[in-house]
Amino acid sequence: MPEPITLALVGGAILTEGVRFLYDQAGELLRQRRERTSEPSDDVTHRIELPQDTFDGQLTEPSVDGQRLTEATPVLRAAWAGAAPYAQGIDPVTPDDPASLAAVDQLRLALEAVVGQRITFRGEARERSGVRAVQRIDELDGDAVGIDAGSIQGRAESEQDIRKAKGTVTGIRAERIGP
Repeated sequence: MPEPITLALVGGAILTEGVRFLYDQAGELLRQRRERTSEPSDDVTHRIELPQDTFDGQLTEPSVDGQRLTEATPVLRAAWAGAAPYAQGIDPVTPDDPASLAAVDQLRLALEAVVGQRITFRGEARERSGVRAVQRIDELDGDAVGIDAGSIQGRAESEQDIRKAKGTVTGIRAERIGP
């Protein structure tokens, strides 16, 4: 379920900078996906490091999984296109405009699907960036893993919303949990 209501609590300047950042990241990922000639499961060279003045927390693994990118490309492309007027400064992003908040949220959710972690704006009432994986898939024909980590320190959550699944769904796979 989209969460634009949590974005309404974020200041306009943070939303404006945040949508520009997310739009640029999504565009770079889409370019790399198009240019990549290797297997879709290969990692993408792009790493996402969230600006601390705009986002709360940091991604724990800022590199992008190629398989997730391949699966999320149609949704990412649509969200990127929908956020274009706001990211390019054609229309303002304001906390009292539901259309702008929905566009920012859709772009954020699409990137979350690619990185498998939350991306949270500074001042937003939700989990910090990097601590939770959310997957929303209509049809799955294969395997899906919410969080796949060598070790997890602190709190980690994984949520899968899969309509039809032919394969294996794993919430969290970790070699070690705890210090």
